[in-house]
Amino acid sequence: MVSLVTLGTPNQGSELADDYNWAGYFIGATAAMRDLRPSFVRNTFNKRYPAKGALLANGGRIYTIRGDCDGWDCWGWGGELALGWETLRWIHWGDNDGLVPNNAVKITGAIHLADFRSYDHMDLVRKSSVAKKAASVLK
Repeated sequence: MVSLVTLGTPNQGSELADDYNWAGYFIGATAAMRDLRPSFVRNTFNKRYPAKGALLANGGRIYTIRGDCDGWDCWGWGGELALGWETLRWIHWGDNDGLVPNNAVKITGAIHLADFRSYDHMDLVRKSSVAKKAASVLK
């Protein structure tokens, strides 16, 4: 069986792509910022490529994992996760991992595998506990 585990993936987009769209120009990521906007992800990408009914080899499944940091638990390389957390928490009023709102990780057709409290977006790809949880369904 071939399955897929997504780690903090903005399956419903991230409002940060709307709020910081201008930054995409400076870092050469205008297309990426456009593609991460909630309106594009929900109304175009998810309709074109729905997770529900996705054909994975040998009956594989799609799983989601999300983080949830609070304030200064989110830092990143240079404070970008702290800025993202503040924006998503205080402007959009939602829990998040510093880049992705918690309500944007789950997607119809996928199985939500775990929440890692106090893990920011970078922790999801660096912590062995996340890798072990993902590996538990990728046997």
